[in-house]
Amino acid sequence: MSSISSVNGSGSGYSMMMSSMKRPDPSQMTDKLFSKLDTTNKGYLSKDDLQSALSQLSDTGSASSTNTSTAVDEMFKTLDSNSDDKITKDEMSNGLKKLVDALNSQMNEMRMNGNASAGEGGAPPSGGMPPPPTSVGRREI
Repeated sequence: MSSISSVNGSGSGYSMMMSSMKRPDPSQMTDKLFSKLDTTNKGYLSKDDLQSALSQLSDTGSASSTNTSTAVDEMFKTLDSNSDDKITKDEMSNGLKKLVDALNSQMNEMRMNGNASAGEGGAPPSGGMPPPPTSVGRREI
């Protein structure tokens, strides 16, 4: 009986651990990120704001600055949904929400494909029986 109670105890511990590992709120992430990037409190981000932030992250030389510039151009074009050369907090929020949704979709697809492939020659499906042993070492009569 004590082993059953210890299993129940570890199960509830696992549940408690999983419930404490919640994903961050995208709107809170957007607020924090936007306020860090909008260093002059204009209420929007310019391409220079993004360029400055990304170049601070980069520690390498000129080849990296070219890549950073290209990345900034692509990121800015993606986030600036109304093409006014400004990224507002709403535009950033919508862009990050789309990114989160796309990543969740990819993760769900990977989970589904992973489960489907496990039963096809991979590991036996959960709760399934392994194949019977072969007749190696057995003499035929």
